[in-house]
Formats: sequence, structure tokens, C-alpha cells
Amino acid sequence: MSAAGTSRSAPQARCATTVFSGSRDPALRAGAAGRRGWVLGIAAAIALLAWDPAVPAADPKRALLLVVAAAALAWTPPRARDRSAAGAVVEIPAAAAAFLALAVLAACSLAWGNGGGWRDLTTLGGAAVLSIAASLRPRAEVAAMARATASVLGGGAALWVLLEALTGARGLALHGGQGNPNWLGLVLAVTLPLSLSALVSARRGSRGEQVLALLVLPQIPALLLAQSRTAWVALAAAGVVTLVDTRTPLRRNASVALALTLAIGAAATVVVAHGAARSLDGRIWIWRLAARAAADALPFGDGLGAFPHRFLDLQGEALAGLPTAEAARRFVNATTAHNDWLEITVETGLPGLALLASAIIAGIVACRRAGARAEAASLIAFGVAALADSPLRQPAVLAPVALALASAPRTVPITIAWGAGELCSPRTIARGFGRGRVGAPTLAPPISICSPRTVVALGLAAAAALLPIAGTTWLGARLASQARDADPERKIALLARAAEVDPRSGEIAFAAGVAHLERSEPVAAVAELERSRALLPQIATDVAIGNAHLIMGDADAAATAYRRALRRDPGSFRAHTNLAVALRRLGRDDDAELHLRAARRIWPHHPVLAEIAER
Repeated sequence: MSAAGTSRSAPQARCATTVFSGSRDPALRAGAAGRRGWVLGIAAAIALLAWDPAVPAADPKRALLLVVAAAALAWTPPRARDRSAAGAVVEIPAAAAAFLALAVLAACSLAWGNGGGWRDLTTLGGAAVLSIAASLRPRAEVAAMARATASVLGGGAALWVLLEALTGARGLALHGGQGNPNWLGLVLAVTLPLSLSALVSARRGSRGEQVLALLVLPQIPALLLAQSRTAWVALAAAGVVTLVDTRTPLRRNASVALALTLAIGAAATVVVAHGAARSLDGRIWIWRLAARAAADALPFGDGLGAFPHRFLDLQGEALAGLPTAEAARRFVNATTAHNDWLEITVETGLPGLALLASAIIAGIVACRRAGARAEAASLIAFGVAALADSPLRQPAVLAPVALALASAPRTVPITIAWGAGELCSPRTIARGFGRGRVGAPTLAPPISICSPRTVVALGLAAAAALLPIAGTTWLGARLASQARDADPERKIALLARAAEVDPRSGEIAFAAGVAHLERSEPVAAVAELERSRALLPQIATDVAIGNAHLIMGDADAAATAYRRALRRDPGSFRAHTNLAVALRRLGRDDDAELHLRAARRIWPHHPVLAEIAER
């Protein structure tokens, strides 16, 4: 330490010590911090294990994650929240700050998009609030939160899927509360490194930690049952990168080495045994079109939730040059790009891609430099999985990643600074970085933003704004689920109520339109279906609109709707056959015959073709 550093006044010395100490301060590693971390981590894991069979798996998780994130923010320790009187600095890891900026950008992108990304925004927002709530705490507490969340979430999902397997479930029924096996695999891929770390670092005197740490054991067989190629490859990549870190003794990597061995062996087995080549061919088709969509959306993207619209338009153009039968086989109704890097570029442009890459890379680099191998491995697994799937859209995957970002060592911090006069002003802190303090070359100058009280208030406001959206999505989906098995009269009433609760749902509007069609109410059906078309891009909506117009006797409007469907799916059997019916009613028999021939090439012996020919 330089002479200049030792000669500063006591208040300034205390201020600089707070900047540089981070988790190296023994007080921050006290048992109370660890206990708070485990309590919050277990609460987050329970929220992410929530399962409602009547709705999509992510709906209850989004709402409950926001509740836990808000509670964690409100329960910010007074030492972090009320330091302004003593003059201090709170450090937010650069990785967590970049992730927060991504969530803010995604919210702003709704202004220039089609407004279809509200669900994704609640997922990103909940994870961002949780990450900032964790960043306001000591690193030891954040690490405990991450380990507890991973152990309980990964272990709970693993025990769940093992129970499903023992009771005879197979295939898609093996989901562990995550909706499908692929998403279960993604969850286990990001939780396994942290769970292994919890097992290794569990204190001998803490039975609770040891018991929870043992939840890592069922995660490995659960990964085998999930049969997620993406998860295995992501884990194998994380293990390889971890083991090549020559700065860490090999004996301290024993747990990750075990995961690596199992991951590589299982990955090879699953890839060879389950036709990875055929699956990869479909993914490559989606990725090619997603890359074109990303290029077309530069520089600022089309807005959160815009990918399905953009993809269907580009796919229709690509399929138009293929033979009809081949176009029918090639068509994919992709609601995601199966590549978060491409999809975030389509929706938020180059700024969003840069922020996501900055968050993941900064987190990996900071963790590896500090020897935090488990956190780095989880972030690597997430980054690799995002190349072939959509972990960014899954709350149960994103929450452990957000905690790993928050637990990154604060060696390149974004600093929230405040104080009175020169006691701990930004100018005083900045001078501390230039006076030869230990570690100064690796630290970035602090950026004065606002006090932790303001951060807490803004975070709670964001959670309060997003929670009604997540809650109404959940409730609306429950009402729509009840409507599926109801009689026609009650079905209409339930769907109308669901639409009032969640007016942003294209699925509910589509179900209401179909229900009106079944009751021969075409005018009401068209109103609901047109509303759905703006919210939910799918070929079935245009076909249903055409059917409603046919019932009303407007063959011209029906033909327009069917042609709109064929522009996006030139191989749609229903659109070709129904368009043939509409054209015959318009007296255009030659054109109708062309579409009947196209339908025969797609499905040669379908009985509806004979019925149309007899008319």
C-alpha cells in the first residue's frame, strides 16, 4: 500500500475500505448472512417449483418469482439500505447491472413493437429485480442464496421427475413441474454446478445445509430421464471450461469433474441414440430464418414478442419457392427461435444482444478470476444452452442465473455512491482508486447513480407494475382451461371473463372465436379472431376467420383470409381446400381446381377432397 493511501483521514479510509473489501470483510461472511441467504434461496426455489396443471408451467412461476423478488428487495438488510448516514458505497456487479439494463431495454422495446412480449417481460423483470435485490447484499449471502435456490429447485424437480418415472410416466409426462422434459433439462443444467458446490461447501456443523446439499444426488439420474441434448452439451461445455482453469487445484474441481464425466458420456449416448441429426436439421431451418429476421430487424429490433410474427412472414417467403408437398413438410410453427441470442437480437437489436453478452461474459470472467467455479459453470451452461433453446424465457432457468450474476465478485462494479460533502462523495471515492490501494488496477471507477433506498423503491415499483400482469395471465389461463370442458353456454361465459381478466392473451381470444364458430355465431367469432390475430400469430386463426366469413356468405372475404394463411404456410392443407370452396362459390372453378390439386399433393386420400369434388 502506498504512503498516500495510509495517510488519508479516518472517514475517507473507512469509505475506501468499503469499496475494496467486498466479500473479503470477515463480517460479511457471518452466519447471519448465510442464514438469510438460505431462507431467501429456499423461498425462491419453492416459487419456481410451483405447478398448476391447469395453466402453462411458467405462468405461476412468473407471478411467484415476482413476489419473492419483491420480498427480498423489501428485506434488504439495514446495513446495505441505510448506509447513507455513515457514508458508504454499495457495489453492484457489472454483470447484474448489464442484465438489469437488458430488462429495461426489453420493456422500452414494447413501445415500438406489437405489444406481444408482456409474458417475457414479467420473466425478465422478475429475474432482474431478484438480481438487484441480491446485489445489495454481501457476496456471502448472495452465494448462499444461489446455492440454496439451486439445491432445492434442482433437487425438487429431480425428485419430482423420479417419482413420475416410478409411477409409469414416460415421454413428455416426465417434466418435473417444468412443463416438458427439455425445460427440465435446462433447469438441471444451470442448477447442477451450484448444487455440487453446495454439497462440497456445506458446513459440518449445519445439518440443514448438509441435508439440502444432498439434493444434488437425484439431479444426475433426472438429467438422464430428461433426455435433453441441449442440457447435456451445455453441462459438458461448462465442465470442460472449468477443468482447463489451471489456476485452480484439480482436487478442488472433483465435483465438477464428476459432472463433466457424466455429462460427456450421457451426451454422446443421447445424441447418437435419439436421432440428433434429424432434430438438428429442423433447428438449422429455424436458425437460418431467425438469422435473417435478426438482420432485417437491425439496429434496434422489432420489439419484445415480435419474433413469431417476423418468423412466420420470412418462412412463408422461403416456402413459396418449394413444391407444395415439401413446403407442408418443412413448415414449422416456431414460437421461439430455439436460440436466445438470435431471438433477443430480433426483438431488441444490437443493444439487447450486447447487453445479454456483456452480462453473461462479465459474470463468467469475474467468477473465474475469483475462483468461483460453480457460478461460472452455471453461467457457461446457460450461455451454451441459449444457443440451441430458450432458457431466457423460463423463470426456473433464469432465476438461478440471475443469482449467479449477482454473486459475481465486485471487481468491476457499477457503484451506487452517496454521502455528505467530502466524506464519501463520488469525487472522494474516485481519488481512492488512484492512490495505490491494493487491487486498484482491477477496479473500475465508481459511477454515482442513487442511494440504495431509491434502488429499493424503484425495484418494488417495477415488481408492483409487473405482478398484476403475471397474475392476470395466470388467472386468465385458469379460466380458459376451465372453459375447455364446459358446456357451450358456460364455455362462452368463462372465455368472456378470461378475456376481461387477461386482454393481452391471443390464446384466449382464439378459443373464444372458435367457441362462437361452434355455436354458429360468425359475427362474434370474427371479432374475437381478428383480435387474436393481432396478438397471436398462427395459421389457424386466418383459416378460422375464413370459415366464419363462409358461414356469413361472404366468399370474397373468406378467400382473402385463406390467401393470407397461404402466404405464411403455402403447404396448409386446410387453407387450400377451404379456398377451393370459396373460389367455387365465386364462380372461379379453374382457380379452385388449382388449389384442390395442391391439397391432393399434400394429403392425397383425405376424405374431404372427395366431398368437395362431389359438390
